[in-house]
Amino acid sequence: MPHRDKIAFVGTGGTISMTFSSKQNGYVPTLSAQDLVEMLPADLKSDLQVIDWSHQPSSHYTIRMTTDLVELLRKLVKDG
Repeated sequence: MPHRDKIAFVGTGGTISMTFSSKQNGYVPTLSAQDLVEMLPADLKSDLQVIDWSHQPSSHYTIRMTTDLVELLRKLVKDG
């Protein structure tokens, strides 16, 4: 397998993590970051760092949460 740079997959909730809930009669965030990664082909998911950061719609993020996410991403880039 060719060398690839490290990749971090940060699950932030939102639309991509939603499935339909008949109990709540609507779409709700239910899939974790790992659930989403499991949908990838095996050769893509083998070298990922998976981070399950949030399980809520992005419209529910606060300024503090957004700042925390930016800091997490900054640290991941810095650490390589």
